[in-house]
Amino acid sequence: MPWRTRTSVKFWGVVVVLCFVAALTAVGLSRFIASFYSYVDRTYAPFDTEWEEYERSKKPGR
Repeated sequence: MPWRTRTSVKFWGVVVVLCFVAALTAVGLSRFIASFYSYVDRTYAPFDTEWEEYERSKKPGR
């Protein structure tokens, strides 16, 4: 059978290394993509704009 000629230790070593590289690439890519969606701007303050300052300075009930 032709598939039995490739089942050497070297062949399986290459298969294991390629699987390991593929797994590392998948994890790295998923972490890279997740970093864009989990970004939190720590410099944002809720009353940064003029309108929000105006709303905060208004007296309650007006």
